[in-house]
Amino acid sequence: ELSTFCPDIQVISNPIEIVGQTEQNPWPGVRIFYQLIETSEYEKEPHRDEYLFTLENSQSILGELIENWFRTEDEASIVLNLYLSTFYRQRLFLENKYIAIFQALDTYYAKQFNSKLLSSGEFKTRREKIKNLIYDPSFQNWVCRGLQNANYKPPRVKLEEMFTHFSSIFSDSIDIKTVSKLATHIRNVYSHPSKSEQEKIEKQTIFDMICILRYLLESWLLQDLGFPREYIESKMRPMVELY
Repeated sequence: ELSTFCPDIQVISNPIEIVGQTEQNPWPGVRIFYQLIETSEYEKEPHRDEYLFTLENSQSILGELIENWFRTEDEASIVLNLYLSTFYRQRLFLENKYIAIFQALDTYYAKQFNSKLLSSGEFKTRREKIKNLIYDPSFQNWVCRGLQNANYKPPRVKLEEMFTHFSSIFSDSIDIKTVSKLATHIRNVYSHPSKSEQEKIEKQTIFDMICILRYLLESWLLQDLGFPREYIESKMRPMVELY
């Protein structure tokens, strides 16, 4: 997987093996080797500048980078799988790509940061106060069920925090609050479709938002791998400026 980010790392891909049986060869059977065929996002080898880094510009932190990679891969395997399967497999609709990159960011946030608005104790105290204001027990239970997830930050707030951390990359090109709100809205349209609201979102809008969210996740991944802030800014800002 690390070879996806760096053109100087080459991986020899082993073929997949299938073991089958025939009447003539019940055991050990027939062994078939084949290579998975998957359409690449690129018809040709990507330019070196399209990779997140090269060995040349990572030489000074190479030891730390490798160590950080194994830590990141172990701690955020779901995020990396979502990222790689979204942008390095061509057979996905735009809507699927959008849901995947949004989920990758949400999962990354949950693993790296505190997703709760209040401490557990403070939230429990507030919930009990609200419950005691309601005299009908049936309404008490109904309200408590509705408040079960009220202590978690909304996706829009989490996105704003992630964008703001890299405001030097994004703030000159996008309005962080507006983009975070729009990104969450698009996700809600696809994840919670309503028959009464058959909203159609322009394909260009989806594409642009996929790119912006991708650059946000890549900025965080580069930071996790140990790259200095200056490198991340020089790498990501020109791409963000296109949107």
